[in-house]
Amino acid sequence: MKKQNTNHTISQIFLIMAFILPQNVYPQAFHQALHNESLQATHHNQQNLDSESLQMPAKQAKQNLDSMPFFVIARREAIQNPESRIQNPESRIQNPESRIQNPESKTQNLDSTQNLATQEPTLTTLATQPQTQSNTTQPQPQPYLQPRLPQSAESPLYLRYNLGFDFFLDNTEGSDPYWATRTLYAIRIAPEIGMGIGQNHSIMFGGFAIQNMGASTIPTKANISAYYRYEGEIFRAYFGIFGRRYWRGEYPLSFFRQDFLFFNPNTNGVLLQYISHQDSAINGYAEFVFDWFGGNLAKRFDEFFVLASGKVRFLNNYGFVGGSALLYHFKNDEVLSQDGAFTPSGLPDTQLMDKIYYNAYIGVDFVPLLRAMQTAQIQFGALSSIERKRRLSGLGAFHHAMGYEGGFKLQYKGFGLEESYYFGDGQMYYYSEYGENFYDGLPFYRADRFNRVNVFYEYRNNWLKANLSFMFFSLPQTFALQQMLTLSIDTHRLFGK
Repeated sequence: MKKQNTNHTISQIFLIMAFILPQNVYPQAFHQALHNESLQATHHNQQNLDSESLQMPAKQAKQNLDSMPFFVIARREAIQNPESRIQNPESRIQNPESRIQNPESKTQNLDSTQNLATQEPTLTTLATQPQTQSNTTQPQPQPYLQPRLPQSAESPLYLRYNLGFDFFLDNTEGSDPYWATRTLYAIRIAPEIGMGIGQNHSIMFGGFAIQNMGASTIPTKANISAYYRYEGEIFRAYFGIFGRRYWRGEYPLSFFRQDFLFFNPNTNGVLLQYISHQDSAINGYAEFVFDWFGGNLAKRFDEFFVLASGKVRFLNNYGFVGGSALLYHFKNDEVLSQDGAFTPSGLPDTQLMDKIYYNAYIGVDFVPLLRAMQTAQIQFGALSSIERKRRLSGLGAFHHAMGYEGGFKLQYKGFGLEESYYFGDGQMYYYSEYGENFYDGLPFYRADRFNRVNVFYEYRNNWLKANLSFMFFSLPQTFALQQMLTLSIDTHRLFGK
């Protein structure tokens, strides 16, 4: 006990010298004694809250504190916490139980104090160090920062939104007699808002509006969208009324032409997709679509189609095979009566039309070999259709059109060249009777052969896609030219919502 009192007396003498003399006068031993006194004072203060954490009794600590001169106590307080009373005078009142809530931090603080004792302190470092009386696990309050919510308070629900914008310009010349010349010029917006649920689920509501340039009717065409979406790692599903932009399948132009997809952007039904991992030696995708695109239940009109597509890559993506199929079920005698066939009682004879399109192909992709190319591939396949009328007077005959198509596509830094050649039977057997009201594909497939060359430039990033194309069609006794400019902005990808 006498030794402890002697050391304590020597420390007090050094503290008095620190208060009087400048820093560069007292020796290194004085630094150590001063630091030890500061650490001892810290232990004394902690003893007032938890007497069991220190070996020195509380009564002895109080006697030591009372025995110190007032200017030594003031000097020690100035060294340990020079500005805390001025900057935060109410911190002890606002958080009186911080030490009680975290009693284990005292052991951590004692360890950190012992580490500091091995260093060579100066008055400057002691004055600038954080207050040793506070727990090291609790940082100083920063009122300009927003507090983080506890993880248990985070909600799995979050807002999702999108304002899709599309621009479409299509000018077709010299296409008679297969297709009427025309100019299409329109914009489309498709705002959506909804709620995300976790990482994979969302419910969205919105619609689309199409405005033809120069048209007096505003909007030219509009409809709603409302759907549930699930997006997993390899499986996706959509139920309701949603955009056809979610389709992944590669469908030939005999199925759908570009202007049809622009002016009819919604799917009414179900979309299911499977997408395998792209880094495997054999990978691919599969897609199924059910689309109730029209009809009138009161009049017993049924208008829907079933669409399926798949593609498999093999040999480290050098080779690929794929196919697609489209089944139309069209029951609308008001449209089908345009063929002029009526029963003796005056009813439309044609009640229903069936269409089946199918496409199967095989190809080679050179991009794994030519790394600088964006696209470099060739492919060849069968492209055929089956059509039949169902009449009140009896079933009509099947018209089977068998054809083949081959082509290639090259693209480098946005600039591209694409060519395809179709030969075989002329398709769209009833086009002269129903026209584009019933056929959604490119009417040039009505010919028994035609060549298509597309020279284009395409710019694409995460949220913008712009394409300028010049297409040339060579058909028997006809040469047609088509210019097309399209632009699409997907703000869902822009804002990540």
